[in-house]
Amino acid sequence: MTKYKIRYTPEAMGDMDAVWDDMYEVSKEPDVADKYVNDFIDGIEKKKRFPRSGIPLVYRGPFTGFYAVSFKKYKAFYRVNDSYREVLRIIMEKKGGILNPLKYPVCPTMPHGAALPKL
Repeated sequence: MTKYKIRYTPEAMGDMDAVWDDMYEVSKEPDVADKYVNDFIDGIEKKKRFPRSGIPLVYRGPFTGFYAVSFKKYKAFYRVNDSYREVLRIIMEKKGGILNPLKYPVCPTMPHGAALPKL
């Protein structure tokens, strides 16, 4: 079984920085923010062996080619390529079940710059 490498887009890396900032703002403890982000990354890393075991995203019927990994109030969205998995964005779930990007309102890698669909 192939173990896929994981790549993060610059947007996803910025989103993960925002996750750290959010956790630091709540806890005022850098160690708490570090652990939270490391645990999130570990959850993403667990999909290396079986990348298609993430939550498949369906929009108006057909599969979009994107998957999600949930970690507490965040979701990491990725797609699977031949030899690697690319994490595109990380978003935070808000009250009412609405998912909002942390820093950027639009995912540039989706067709026509469409926003990520609600789950």
